[in-house]
Amino acid sequence: MKRFSILVALLLTAANLTAQTAKITGKAVDLSGALVVGADVTLIGAGNTAIAATKTGPEGSFTIEAPPGSYALEVSAAGFEKVVQGISVAATNNRPLTVTLPVAKLTQEVEVQDNPNQISSPARSNIRG
Repeated sequence: MKRFSILVALLLTAANLTAQTAKITGKAVDLSGALVVGADVTLIGAGNTAIAATKTGPEGSFTIEAPPGSYALEVSAAGFEKVVQGISVAATNNRPLTVTLPVAKLTQEVEVQDNPNQISSPARSNIRG
């Protein structure tokens, strides 16, 4: 019975070590420091694989859990430029992140096509006064 208890304790300890995750916390703000609510936050691992994703809450904050390692954190929101930054995640002592999203540049695209069949000449009137 004692051997069985030791084996179970070792298995539980090994399971806890392999399942160890870290919490990544932070907030998204704009250039003025205002909170960005509803921003998409994605943690990207090796090979551009999404590891986890969430949205910022009412306070502009987010929390993602992931195994310790190196990742890219991608944050995007409508009206803002997407921000991608490298982060290193450790099992302990992770400081909250602040991601600043610059306002997107306004662009307008105008396409001009040459189509002479759409040009019409003014109608001539036979009315004489």
